[in-house]
Amino acid sequence: MTRRDWILCAASGLLAAAAFPPLGWWPLAWVAWVPLLVSVRRTTAGAAFRRGFVAGLVACLGTFHWIVVVVYTYGHAPMAFALFSLFLLAAYLALYPALWAAGIAGLARRGNASTIVLGPCLWVALEFLRTWMISGFPWALLGNSQASFLPLIQISEWTGAYGVSFIVILANLALASLAGDLLEAGPALRAWVRVSAVALVIVLVVALGAGRKQGIETRMRARRPFVVGLVQGNIPQDVKWDPAFVVGSLQRHLALTDDAAEKKPDLIVWPEAATTFFFQDGDALAKAILEASDRARAPIFFGSSAYEPDGGGPARALRYYNSAFLVRPGGQRGGRYDKIHLVPFGEYVPFRRLLPFLSRVATGIASGDFTAGEAPAILRLDGRRFGALICYEGIFPGLSRDLANHGADLLVNITNDAWFGRSGAPGQHLQMGVFRAVEERTGLARAANTGISALIQPTGEITARTGLFTMTQITGPVAPKLYRTFYARHGDVFAWACAALAAAGLALAGRRG
Repeated sequence: MTRRDWILCAASGLLAAAAFPPLGWWPLAWVAWVPLLVSVRRTTAGAAFRRGFVAGLVACLGTFHWIVVVVYTYGHAPMAFALFSLFLLAAYLALYPALWAAGIAGLARRGNASTIVLGPCLWVALEFLRTWMISGFPWALLGNSQASFLPLIQISEWTGAYGVSFIVILANLALASLAGDLLEAGPALRAWVRVSAVALVIVLVVALGAGRKQGIETRMRARRPFVVGLVQGNIPQDVKWDPAFVVGSLQRHLALTDDAAEKKPDLIVWPEAATTFFFQDGDALAKAILEASDRARAPIFFGSSAYEPDGGGPARALRYYNSAFLVRPGGQRGGRYDKIHLVPFGEYVPFRRLLPFLSRVATGIASGDFTAGEAPAILRLDGRRFGALICYEGIFPGLSRDLANHGADLLVNITNDAWFGRSGAPGQHLQMGVFRAVEERTGLARAANTGISALIQPTGEITARTGLFTMTQITGPVAPKLYRTFYARHGDVFAWACAALAAAGLALAGRRG
């Protein structure tokens, strides 16, 4: 690689990272990968792979910088190990843009037109693969950067977030084709035609999305909304599990609940692990929550660890769950949800039996050794229903889709983003919640311990949100599910189609080569 190639690849990585929070300069995503594409123009697949890896590594180091906060600041691991963890994750995720760049070099054998058409399909196929590989990590997909571009993201009800990624990378490919022709001082007429055609497609998608958004807003006005109170206790991570702070933490949540009750909510939501005691034990602390529900005359949904006897283990052995409970006025217990999709190295240690040393490495980083729940939970509220997502589960579209298909009228996401500090992760996490609302055309209420808590409408609009590290509550309306979307009914048809087209295009390019 020449110095010029290094600069172009690094530029792509920096632009891609800047499109996500904390900077959140989302328009940069439309040009972020142009420098890399110019660099891999007329190269071999191997050279393109290396350049794509460099660009992807820089992008992922910038986007996932918060890994250091999780591992070092709150996991109390050595800084060297925190930096190694960041580099290891970034190197793994960089393989995807590297494979994409190599694929682009292969598709280029069939001409620029084929590359512009099939290149976005290959990008989507790789993002889809990332959603499932090694338990899945669809955090910060390219399309997620456009969460505030509401007219564009309306297509997600058919394509999921992958459709937005497709449009954004399509623009990158068209602009790169034009830039390459201009830099080589060659005939650029065809490139201008391609850019114009792509621009027309984007304008049509945005225009249709704007119209669709207005139609959804009309439907929302015709439905009775949920009034939801979100409690943000702002419990610092370094004292959250201190036994001396258990009562103080509960008192914060109770006081904020009383404030939220003044607006007569249908539901009050506390964050993940809001109680640092076992609610199921039914002691005086648990009784205080039941009394708060009575005072508020509203159900309270809150995070609390749970346990069950381990039937397959030794006597008195227990299984622990990251759970959430619903209580209703009158001392009623309305159900419990046990988190299904646990965080690797945070809530369990994968490959423990195969690689025993991983347990020692994860000590201090993991928040517990939890057992995964068995099924999604639909909880009832006076004839209406909501589905629960705990923390990391909100980034997986399949889990939200399951809840919608099981009859959830509202999605409730509880999380503890205190682990991330003042990094870009809380903003990135919120962006993915926006897509879950649009994909299922349902409101989403998000309660986060230290923020960002938010009420998200079926259009993806955030109508109320908190700041980071503030003790507060917000209460307001959020629309229920409007209808069962194409995405809910049929899932990732678009992503599968893109994968099939990309595979066919690469196979034909290989034969031609």
